[in-house]
Amino acid sequence: MPLGLDLPRSIPMDASRMDLRVARDVINDHTGRCIRAFSAGYGDIFILEAELRAILQGFGLARRMGLVDLWIETDSTLAVHCILRGGGPWVIQSILRRIRYLLSFD
Repeated sequence: MPLGLDLPRSIPMDASRMDLRVARDVINDHTGRCIRAFSAGYGDIFILEAELRAILQGFGLARRMGLVDLWIETDSTLAVHCILRGGGPWVIQSILRRIRYLLSFD
């Protein structure tokens, strides 16, 4: 089946590795087939910040690929809470603003 841009994509995010703060993520199509994979090292930062950076990076990559109907998956309830309801330490506020900006187009 050809890949259409109006079908949901899944981006599972996980940046919670305690030792390296590394995000290893994939962008899948609606059938679960991998479209693109990426990874990033964030250095010595808080886990919440790493989770949010991974979400922002995956979201930005999907947008640059022209993907518009996205489903973002994360195992961080705190990250979801901060995105949807605000709050959190000051170091994540600029990341949250950028994520919300990208979400405002949906």
